Amino acid sequence: MNEKRDEIIDVLCVTTKLCIGGVQTYLINGVEPLLRNNIRLNFAVQTDDPQVFDSYVESHGCRIFHIHSLGDSRINFMRDIRSILKNNPEIRIVHSHQNFANVYSLLAAKGLAKTISHAHNNYQPKSFLNALLKSVFKLIVPLIADAYWACSDESARWLYGKYAAAKECHVIKNSVSTQKFKFDKNARSRIRAEYNLVNKLVWIHVGTLSHAKNHKFLLDLFSDSLKSNPDQHLIICGDGVLREEIESQIRNLGLCNNITLTGSKLNPQDYLSASDLLVFPSKFEGFPLSIIEAQANGITCICSSAVPEKCMINKNAAIIGRLSIPDFEEGIRRGLSIDFDRELGARNVVEAGFSVETEAKNIAKFYREVID
Repeated sequence: MNEKRDEIIDVLCVTTKLCIGGVQTYLINGVEPLLRNNIRLNFAVQTDDPQVFDSYVESHGCRIFHIHSLGDSRINFMRDIRSILKNNPEIRIVHSHQNFANVYSLLAAKGLAKTISHAHNNYQPKSFLNALLKSVFKLIVPLIADAYWACSDESARWLYGKYAAAKECHVIKNSVSTQKFKFDKNARSRIRAEYNLVNKLVWIHVGTLSHAKNHKFLLDLFSDSLKSNPDQHLIICGDGVLREEIESQIRNLGLCNNITLTGSKLNPQDYLSASDLLVFPSKFEGFPLSIIEAQANGITCICSSAVPEKCMINKNAAIIGRLSIPDFEEGIRRGLSIDFDRELGARNVVEAGFSVETEAKNIAKFYREVID
């Protein structure tokens, strides 16, 4: 029997925390538009600490369940998932957002709910044992999931291997609120005045302070660029495990007066509007939401080849093939020389199909297909 289209479908999204991060931002972006399509997202989080998005989620009638961390106990993690489903039978779908670790959520939910595995990345294994486990999980995950989704073709192949081309595998676009991220002249003036950035060329990076984002290269590149133009400033929006290491590198390079670390911000769009150039030299990516947000803002974007080509929307956004300082400096010169009206960015992102309002309709349809 087909699901009634006016009946709310409850989904349990399994993630780590409701903090500021790529996967979490993707999930939070979907809360309101999916509710308008009768899909309610609930969240299983692996922490008892209050998180930045908790009040927003709960204000929309979505629930937060606190469970054991996978890192602490896989058995307790799986028991908690089963307990949630047994005590809340209205939850019809478990949607796991932990890449290869999705296998634990999927196994825990078997017989109690439909399951979706979601691939959000394509990073390389850290060790031989890690590679071996991932090769096993690559075989298991598609066999035990009722559906498998991914943020890009690359991520689908990375997690599902030969199953990536199967009809059950949906590539879900990482979409954004274009209204929120469109270029804002008032925010630009306010932030530039607050940080004393008037008449400076302002770089920005938005993302977690982690190995994948390659901040070391970013800082070396910025330091080298200052030699030819000292009237520049770099804003780094985000937080993470490498903060102390990055702060140390900034001090060693003598860049304390040229770089601002803002920490995590709920209004990254204002900092994008204040900046002129986003540099994104990641070592690996799935489908970075921050690049779509930046292009909705219309800012010049220079990215590494870890960013999928499908992310490139605006004519002032480019991928640099090699992670070398000369290549990136040439890419930056070209990008900044392009005459582009930043107010066109939001429209371009909508036309490219990355509007969260539009994509929510597709996601709601796919959720119903899982139940049907």
